[in-house]
Amino acid sequence: MRQLYCGMRIATGSLLHTNPGRVPPGMASVNGRFVVPRFVLRTSGVVLRDSLRHPRRVSYPVPAEYRAAAFALAHPGATVSGFSALALYGLPYLADAHDVVLISSKVRKKELGGQFSPTLTRQPLGPGETWHVVCRDEPIRVVAPAVAAAQALRLIRVGECSWPVVAPADEEVFVRAVQLVDACRRFLGIAPEAIAAASKGRVDNRWLASVLKASSALADSPKETEMRLLAGKVARDYGLELREQVEFFDRGELVTRADLAFPEPRVALYYDGANHDDPGRRIKDTRIDLYLTSIAWQPLRYATNMLGGMPKHLAVVLEERGCARFDGRKI
Repeated sequence: MRQLYCGMRIATGSLLHTNPGRVPPGMASVNGRFVVPRFVLRTSGVVLRDSLRHPRRVSYPVPAEYRAAAFALAHPGATVSGFSALALYGLPYLADAHDVVLISSKVRKKELGGQFSPTLTRQPLGPGETWHVVCRDEPIRVVAPAVAAAQALRLIRVGECSWPVVAPADEEVFVRAVQLVDACRRFLGIAPEAIAAASKGRVDNRWLASVLKASSALADSPKETEMRLLAGKVARDYGLELREQVEFFDRGELVTRADLAFPEPRVALYYDGANHDDPGRRIKDTRIDLYLTSIAWQPLRYATNMLGGMPKHLAVVLEERGCARFDGRKI
């Protein structure tokens, strides 16, 4: 978790280089003033996928933190907001597919440069709602972290920012909002109470209350959040306790930490991201599974393309281990 404070220095500037006029080999343009090394660019498949959900089908190969810093440095009177501000503070997920949004009453559209210009907006900011960070030894105006989260939640709520989730159509917005709050709590240390306070006048209170109630500071990724929400429905169907980040020890040494666990039927759940495809990681995962099996626990591992079928599969496993639904129906 990052320690956020007004005046903090951000690492983005170390890879943001002045544009010499002709983009050097191995570099990519951010705007007319800055370039970044090509190795920081997002993969083409992810960029294409995200562009399909962008309101104007814009593709963003340059991550949000570099775009936000470049445009803010080019327009020092403007304030970075929403997802872009969260990216500058170090949020590792959810921000890269969206526009950089600058709050400014002075910047004119004809002054904007680069292939992808930021979105300009005029929003009132209260006392203490504007921070500054230091990038390349220059100050950047940024909305305070909780305000940035509130602004991002508003964009999710109105459907301007979205991404694929496994959920019924009428629950997708809610799931995305919980994912954002989880990530803000886990990686930036933004308290739910701070988000609630910053959201007054920006986000519907009743809707936000339900989002905050469903959120957690323990999810290591948005997909873990998704898995928790799916497993939570199954837990309610079977009247079972569902815990997060459950640790298992052998002779006093930590063997594994399950993302989720049902203690009573002894079922442990893991979300396996792309890093689990590494051969060394696979061997480690197999050893963990063998250990859990040896102490009568059932390990279950799910990847992105498996989450849709997880509730039904999980229900089958729970019933095999003696659990019954409240309504008595079998899966």
